[in-house]
Amino acid sequence: MEIKTYIVIWVLSIVQSGALCQSLTKSNFIGEWTLTKHVTTIDGISKSYPVADTPTTYTFYKNGKVSCSYFAGDKHNQFQGRWQLLSAGKKVRINLFDLKEIPANPMNVLSDYHLIILRFEKEEFDTEEFLFTEETPGVSTFTRLR
Repeated sequence: MEIKTYIVIWVLSIVQSGALCQSLTKSNFIGEWTLTKHVTTIDGISKSYPVADTPTTYTFYKNGKVSCSYFAGDKHNQFQGRWQLLSAGKKVRINLFDLKEIPANPMNVLSDYHLIILRFEKEEFDTEEFLFTEETPGVSTFTRLR
C-alpha cells in the first residue's frame, strides 16, 4: 500500500511538471514581483531567511526588458536587462541577460543567469536560486505586486 502511494505521488509530480512547462507563457510573468520567502534545506534541516530585510523586486516587461531592485547589506542595487522564458523538457526557466547595473559601474560586470521555475500560480511563483548561502540553492517565493 505504501509503495503504491509513493508511485502515485511520483507520477503526479511528473505530470504536474510537464503541465507547468506546457501551460506557462511569457504573459504569465509580465508585471512586478517581490521576494516574500526564501528557504534552504541542508541535511534535511530547513531554514527560512528574513527577506523583509533585503527586499528584492523583479519587473518583467512585455517588450522583453527586465529591471531588478535589491539590497546587499545596506546598499541598494538596481539592474536592467532583457528576459526570455525558456523551456527544456520538463524545466521552465527565466533567462536574464544583457544586464547593466544602474547607475552604470564599469568595475562591476553582471553575469547572465536564470531562474528555474519550480511552481507557478497566477499571483505567486517559486524559483530555485542561491541567495543567502553559497552552500546550496534555496527556494525563493515571489508574489505579484501588480
